[in-house]
Amino acid sequence: MTSYIQNWLNTDIKLSLTITSPTRQFANGFLFGELLMALGWIDGGVYGEFTDGATTLIRLRNFTLVSTCLLQNGVVFDKKVIPLIMTEARGAVSDLILRIKERKKAIDKPPKVSESHTTTLKQLRASGSEQPAKSNRPRTTGSGRSCSHRLCSHRLCSHRLCSHLFPICSHRALCDTPGPTPRLHHHSAPQNLHPPPPDRLGNGRLHAENNV
Repeated sequence: MTSYIQNWLNTDIKLSLTITSPTRQFANGFLFGELLMALGWIDGGVYGEFTDGATTLIRLRNFTLVSTCLLQNGVVFDKKVIPLIMTEARGAVSDLILRIKERKKAIDKPPKVSESHTTTLKQLRASGSEQPAKSNRPRTTGSGRSCSHRLCSHRLCSHRLCSHLFPICSHRALCDTPGPTPRLHHHSAPQNLHPPPPDRLGNGRLHAENNV
């Protein structure tokens, strides 16, 4: 990992010094300030507060500035690593620089939504917009009237019944559609198509008068 970090610092970042031993060169925290300046995470004013020295006080002040900058830019690290870097513990510098590199990459190139996920969202939106809206219009019976009672178990409303059967909706307790006014049909007396037989008495008298 050390060679990977060295290549990134010397090729991409290009600090003022060629990095040959990160553990030793970053131990006082000064080159961390130069790295953060190169990444654009601190300005010239903050960078001017860093000091290139070997005393413990200088190192503490430099790493205080480094820790503040890293926290502001979302770099997750354990503060216990700072004493390890100051004492040149093996791997401590490389681990922190690697975290800085990965965070910089995440900031510059946020993860993109996969094309399959985007396509699925478009399909869901399209299918939702194409679904026909449910109609709240009342049900219409065959006679042209509307029966708003949706729980009616009859296939046809009773308005279709013959008018001789008093065409009032049989669901009067459930259906709020009034039926037509009942109509009574007065049937005329049946007519006999055959004439009644001739009156015997009347026919006898008529025959007697004709003979006279």
